[in-house]
Amino acid sequence: MVIFTRTQRERRSSLPNHGLPPAAETRFEELKRYVAFAAEDAALLRSFRDVAAPHFARIAQEFYDRIRLHDEAHAVFTGEAQIARLQRSLVLWMERLFGGRYDEAYFEDTAQIGRVHVKVGLPQRYMFTAMALIRSSLLKIAEAAGPSGLAVMDAISRLLDLELAIMLESYRDNFVARIQQVERLERQALGASLARTEHRYVNAVELAHVIIVGLDAQGSILLFNQEAERITGFARDEVIGRSLLDCLAIEETGEGAERGRSCAPSRRCKARRAPSARW
Repeated sequence: MVIFTRTQRERRSSLPNHGLPPAAETRFEELKRYVAFAAEDAALLRSFRDVAAPHFARIAQEFYDRIRLHDEAHAVFTGEAQIARLQRSLVLWMERLFGGRYDEAYFEDTAQIGRVHVKVGLPQRYMFTAMALIRSSLLKIAEAAGPSGLAVMDAISRLLDLELAIMLESYRDNFVARIQQVERLERQALGASLARTEHRYVNAVELAHVIIVGLDAQGSILLFNQEAERITGFARDEVIGRSLLDCLAIEETGEGAERGRSCAPSRRCKARRAPSARW
């Protein structure tokens, strides 16, 4: 459940179509509409850039110092030279946050950052914790600005929520792609397995030099191999689905034993030609 503050409800009600999605809405537009990120947020962030910018280098340093304390997060990097480059990139990313322009190009840039995180193998949980660190640092700067900083704090939170949502989509897309790849491999393996099974079936059943007939619980013929066709003279399509007794027309007779004898009655079965059979 999502709970909106009064300010957020007022902002949402001021959106076009009373918050209803436009006919051709992009994913980024839908996300902005959901968190009520509006033009005034963009203006607030742009105006606050000069206040926040002097802190960016410090925030980036603290960010990567924290990563060094966690082996699994630190393991995705190749060395300190790469971390230094990424630290500079983080400063540029924060400058971009307060750039005031949040269009489809902005969305694609953020999505690319998410794809890079997926590519280097950064565990998804560090996306949440890393964003929490940056959020905390930026909100403290806005809070220190006094009453005027409250609206900026809301704008920062909404924008960082957008950033996180977009980046996490990259993890979802990667997960879906891996599932689809597994399904393709499983289908290929299943096809190969079926081919091997069919080959074994042909060798074990069709080429066997004995009669092999398979029946279901009702005695209907399900399997009739080549040797059965040769010996009986029946074609397979003539007997499949028919009762074995009907095909063979078995007649059973019994001879009663004399009263008092303990032996069971003898039985003899003889095959007779069924009206539609050649056997």
